[in-house]
Amino acid sequence: MTFEKQIPRILLIGIIWGLIEILIAPIIKSAQPALFGFLMPFITVIIILTGRYFVPSYGSVILMGIIASVMKYLLSGMVLHGAFMAILLEALLAEIILSIFSMNLFSYIFVGISVELYSAIHPLLSKGVFCQSAHFIKFKKLLVSVFNWDLSAMSRDVLSNIFLITHIIFGLLAGLLFLWIKKYLVSFTNRKEQKIHSVK
Repeated sequence: MTFEKQIPRILLIGIIWGLIEILIAPIIKSAQPALFGFLMPFITVIIILTGRYFVPSYGSVILMGIIASVMKYLLSGMVLHGAFMAILLEALLAEIILSIFSMNLFSYIFVGISVELYSAIHPLLSKGVFCQSAHFIKFKKLLVSVFNWDLSAMSRDVLSNIFLITHIIFGLLAGLLFLWIKKYLVSFTNRKEQKIHSVK
């Protein structure tokens, strides 16, 4: 399939990505504020890898990210260094990894971990903060409420490492989940091709 024929798919997946950022992200943030910073990049990884599966051309993820980020910026009134920049940089990271390593289990996990870790350090890049970011503070409160930990006895470095390791775990799980999803995508694609050939 030529790149020109893949443009409708790029537009569709980019729009879906943008709608999820605009409509679904606020719901997740409201329902699970402490986990939002882990769950949203998790979902983004699935969107990116699914998009690349259906549009395997180089640059496709970047184009999808541009569509999603522009939608987010125009329809949500976000600042440029917020979600707009985050979506673009996540798409760029994924595009580089998938262009170098192709679509395989290693690249799925690499994309998952990279997008999750970028989400963790995004406040540092955009606002010059890390341990004072809302995401990090909510994560500390989650540790207290779930595990009843005495955080005053922990150093900032230990908490930061726990925070980053949690992002890595979510990224790993996202990559493994897509491997499972891909099996169904392959089955769906094969059935669709068989129907086309049977009609011919």
